[in-house]
Amino acid sequence: MSDFLGALSPVDRETLLAAGTRRRYRRGEVVYREHDDPGGALVLLEGHVTASTADADGREVILGMAGPGDLVGELSALRATPRSATVTAREDVLALAVPAAEFRRFLRTVPEAAVFVLDTVVERLQVADAHRLELASLDVVARVARRLLELSERVGEPGEGDAVEVAVTQEELAAFAGASREAVNKALQVLRTLGCVETRRRRIAVLDAAALRRRAV
Repeated sequence: MSDFLGALSPVDRETLLAAGTRRRYRRGEVVYREHDDPGGALVLLEGHVTASTADADGREVILGMAGPGDLVGELSALRATPRSATVTAREDVLALAVPAAEFRRFLRTVPEAAVFVLDTVVERLQVADAHRLELASLDVVARVARRLLELSERVGEPGEGDAVEVAVTQEELAAFAGASREAVNKALQVLRTLGCVETRRRRIAVLDAAALRRRAV
């Protein structure tokens, strides 16, 4: 996902910031739930959130992650439709809540912002299509490797040496990869044997990104 705030001019950025209200969410707090009534759009200022839904068996499926500068809930704000996913704070989050009417008015007056939102929607559709193809064509090890690469690039923190640490549980990784926790546990055992990763409590260290990328196919 791209940085919406960063794509705006300084003047347009200040206009948007003035149109909303800052809200704080604690780690683990639900920002909104799937099927909630439509509301405004959120612009994340600090922290990361995950967007998730439930599959036919009621298991959580994580659809994606958003971080500082990203838009959340913009489709519901634009179309006045119920929320299509549950959004949860992965850590303490500061967000700008922009009422739907103000958000639509902003996009009408700033064409560049409207084009950016369109590009973002297209990108999400492409990612969703790619994930569906992965479920049909890749084994769990490859899917776990891909999600770890994405997470290391998006929310990874420097570890020892060249390692990149990702704050993620095996349950979350299973929800990201569309697999059971048991299957993810076995996949991580394979990746540990290959020297790609090292698992720790609520964290996974990517030790060799190049080797992980080779296994992600």
